[in-house]
Amino acid sequence: MHSLLHFFVFYFKLRKERLITSLLTFLLLLPFIVQGYNSISDLEINEIVSYTRFAQEKFDPEIGDSILMRSVDRLEEIVLESERLWLTDKEQSEKLIVSAFEILKQERINDSLQVRVYHVYGKLLVDRRKYIAGIDTLLKCVEIKKRVFGGKNSELANTYNYIGIAYFRLRQYNVAMAYYKKSADVLNKNNQININLFDANLNLGIMSAVKGEFDLSYKYFNSALFVLDSIGSAGDSLLLARFYSNFGLMATMMGKFDDAIKYYTVAESIFKEKDTSDFLSIARLSLNKGTNAYYQYDYSRGKLYYKESLDVLLKNDKTSFAVPKSYNNLCAVSMKTGAFAESVQYGLSGLNHNPDNYIKLLIFQNLAESYAFLGSIERAEYYYVAAIDLLQDGQLNPTKSISLFRSYADFLFDNQKLEESRMYYFKALEMFKSFKQSDSKVYASLLSRLGDYYRYGETDTDSALIFYDQSIAVWNNILNNKGVAQSENFDDIRFLDAYLGKAQVLASQFRELNKLELLKESCDIYKWALDQAVAITSNLDRESQLLLNEKLDRAYDEAVNLTYTLYQETSNNKYKELAFEFAERSKSSVLLAAVQNNNALKTTDVPEYIVQSEQQLQLEINGMKKLLLDEQMKARPLAKKLSFINSRLLLLMNTYDSLVNQIEQSYPRYFALKYDRSVINMSELSEQLRTDEVLLEYVLSDSVLTIFCLDRENNFFFQISVDTVFYDALDQLINVKNFDMSQHSKEDMVVFIQDANVLWEYLIDSVYTQIKDKKLIIVPDGLLGYLSFDLLLSSPNIPDELDYKLLPYLFKEFPLSYSYSSSLRFNSYFQSKETTTHELIAFAPDLKFDKEQASGLSSLPNSLNEAKEVAQIFNGDAYLKEDATKLRFLTDAMDYKIIHLAMHTIINDSLPMLSELLFYGDNGALSDSKMRTYEVFGLDLSAELVVLSACNTGAGQLQKGEGIMSLARGFIYAGVPSIMLTLWEVQDKATAGIMQYFYENLKEGNRKDVALQKAKLDYLSNANRLNSHPYYWSSFIITGKTGNFEENVKHNTSAIVIYSGIFVSILMIWLAFIWIKKERKKLG
Repeated sequence: MHSLLHFFVFYFKLRKERLITSLLTFLLLLPFIVQGYNSISDLEINEIVSYTRFAQEKFDPEIGDSILMRSVDRLEEIVLESERLWLTDKEQSEKLIVSAFEILKQERINDSLQVRVYHVYGKLLVDRRKYIAGIDTLLKCVEIKKRVFGGKNSELANTYNYIGIAYFRLRQYNVAMAYYKKSADVLNKNNQININLFDANLNLGIMSAVKGEFDLSYKYFNSALFVLDSIGSAGDSLLLARFYSNFGLMATMMGKFDDAIKYYTVAESIFKEKDTSDFLSIARLSLNKGTNAYYQYDYSRGKLYYKESLDVLLKNDKTSFAVPKSYNNLCAVSMKTGAFAESVQYGLSGLNHNPDNYIKLLIFQNLAESYAFLGSIERAEYYYVAAIDLLQDGQLNPTKSISLFRSYADFLFDNQKLEESRMYYFKALEMFKSFKQSDSKVYASLLSRLGDYYRYGETDTDSALIFYDQSIAVWNNILNNKGVAQSENFDDIRFLDAYLGKAQVLASQFRELNKLELLKESCDIYKWALDQAVAITSNLDRESQLLLNEKLDRAYDEAVNLTYTLYQETSNNKYKELAFEFAERSKSSVLLAAVQNNNALKTTDVPEYIVQSEQQLQLEINGMKKLLLDEQMKARPLAKKLSFINSRLLLLMNTYDSLVNQIEQSYPRYFALKYDRSVINMSELSEQLRTDEVLLEYVLSDSVLTIFCLDRENNFFFQISVDTVFYDALDQLINVKNFDMSQHSKEDMVVFIQDANVLWEYLIDSVYTQIKDKKLIIVPDGLLGYLSFDLLLSSPNIPDELDYKLLPYLFKEFPLSYSYSSSLRFNSYFQSKETTTHELIAFAPDLKFDKEQASGLSSLPNSLNEAKEVAQIFNGDAYLKEDATKLRFLTDAMDYKIIHLAMHTIINDSLPMLSELLFYGDNGALSDSKMRTYEVFGLDLSAELVVLSACNTGAGQLQKGEGIMSLARGFIYAGVPSIMLTLWEVQDKATAGIMQYFYENLKEGNRKDVALQKAKLDYLSNANRLNSHPYYWSSFIITGKTGNFEENVKHNTSAIVIYSGIFVSILMIWLAFIWIKKERKKLG
């Protein structure tokens, strides 16, 4: 009423010159004024004035007639202007449409113009949160549209869409969905692909996601994208950016991670183009990209995105609820990459930003586990207790306590707090029973852990067996009493704990009771369990495969030891064969599987789209499994979301199974190669060896060294106990790489000789008779992978002079080569290479010409001469300095027999796939100069030999069950049968000398192992006392095949000779036949 009085004053001031006329006009206007006031009482006084101006113009005696003549034109102008301003200036648009609505009430306006007014006015009311009034107005619009255009006209679509929006905001989701569907149906029936169809599909997608129908939501998002691609634009670019951001999120939910990153990238480009201040959307976009990378197991990339998100938040709003969440994400992903100190810093920072209880709980547990890894026991326990106290407040999902109690119990057990650990194990067990989850995988895993507790903590093998058997019973029920191979898509490696635990207890009881039947039963369980582990491998992502290998490393050692005992007790050769099978499976199984997969791709005719479909399904399945686990671990998991993820996962698995069955039926050779997890056996291996070759395969456990010795005729194996004497000597020889001549003395040489002879006695002496006069193939294990066997000395005698070249090294007597495993060494993947006419290509960037990369790295001036000289020897091509670019390598190097790389290497021990070869930077761009291991995996090389004349190319992190994660692995995967590499950083002058000798020997027709042996001998014969130290020359090793480059030529030449001989023989027989026939005719 106060506003109305203001209006009276305003009106009479406006018309004070003509008071009588004004009074009469006011009396006539009063009903309309009151009506206008009542209908929009929440508008400001200036909006009431706009009503009045239109009313005044209508009834003013002086100007009313002319306005009446122009009202229709004026109304159309107002509607057009209002619609134009709708997206940019809603306040002004609102004023105009209110004015238009007043004209509409007083005039007989044509229906087509009416519907536009009703539509815009209805939208206005909905945006003003007057939903019921808005719906009524929009329904009036629908009624008129149906009368004017018919019930199937596309004009109805945008009104239906906004009615849906109104019901959505009223949370009447089913009604909203119905109107969105009506909008889309009308447009589709009229073949109208426009912005209204985009809106309808987008709203249907959002509505489906709200209802938990994520697969349907993704379908509608896809339809909206199709419309966008068709029309090319959707108006408001920021709304478009949010569409792509949400679509990316939906793609992640569906496990379509590559699609997700594509949509996120589009959204990011729009945000950057608009230079928007909507920092929260930008931060959320980076967060989503990080999560997408996390589900792809790309933790390093995920970490970068999380950091980017956090930086945006801290710059714009440090109090945002998303800040502690971002810190926790960084805390968790840092743990995944092994950066535990960094994880602690992120976790502590997150606690300083007032996280809610759920995020706080996650941070507490992450901090506890990180401190435990760092050995900060008190800090770890503090945060475990803090997490348990937080859970006991009752504000969080109590199911979270199961994983927390289990984790805390493991921590206590590892730190010898046995009674407390037992208490928390049983607390977790009781929680399972209270939640009625005693048939779950997690429950079975906990029972296995209790078996471990009684076995190691109480040394009570009988109680341990009880819990292992209980766990096995649960797993058998889960597997329907079938093995993993018969249980589709089973991928939970925890099931092995119970079986292996039981096998280990039985072996322990054999040692106590000396009952051979216990050992045989243990062996049978080992065989079955490890067969299941092989069967499960194809269902696992790469991270889980490496975790499985680490879990199995000790099991394989124990299995080898057990079968050795059975072989000694029974003299049954099946145990010798089984021991070798266990030894082979324990080595580089992930790399072997990858090679098998590549072999299947390159040697069969399976269509590329089949392979891509298989890979995409595997990626989606692994991602969905991780999504499921994350949702289950939340404080309040969403039932609809869990249901969707489960059903989506089941659908993907069924689709994958159908595809695998199709592959098996249609492409049996590809199927057989790809899914073949067998390893080479001793008989097959002996057949593959040349008469002048012998293979030594080692298995090194804590206290036992097992040696398998195989040649063309014989095979045997035996065990030697190892102790600190062995490990101390091994450590000393591995650390030859740390040689410092300035502090070297005669005493150091004496120690070196003693240690090198100790290792000879352990590793060579017992097989010396069998290997004499042969070429050695070494398959190392564990720490032996860091050892250059060249260094082993046959005699402990100390020479009179301090001259290392005089010592009786192993390599002087035997040419040496190495392999990650026997199965890899003789895999058919490396048997034949496509011939190429290009001999050799060499790359040698010099970082003194590359300021971007030179920081912290020394120049390698001798590498330039080295590359030129080796290229001259083989009449090859050399790219030096700024020409030695990564782009040039990727462009030219694919079709050469020999690739020579003389450059620096950066080894990443925490993330081996990110280790790098440093080329020259194209235009100073670092991303164009670093060849990472994962990129090497993607190459398709024709090379028969790659020479990595660089620093540390054979070094890397020792991954249990997989070996040393070096750069060389990437080239093996790329199909290179022979690789020359370095075990430590080498002095480039010595490198250049050895390389020249090696290539000269190779050119003369020597086999690769012999060429390297002679190169080292040539180097030593010309070296002074300083440069004769093993540091300078023993780093170089050959891994893989050792044949010379003439053998293939000879093989091909021999084939030509044979076929030519056959042809000539047939020709001679035919000519003889013709001659005899002619002679008979003459006689006839």
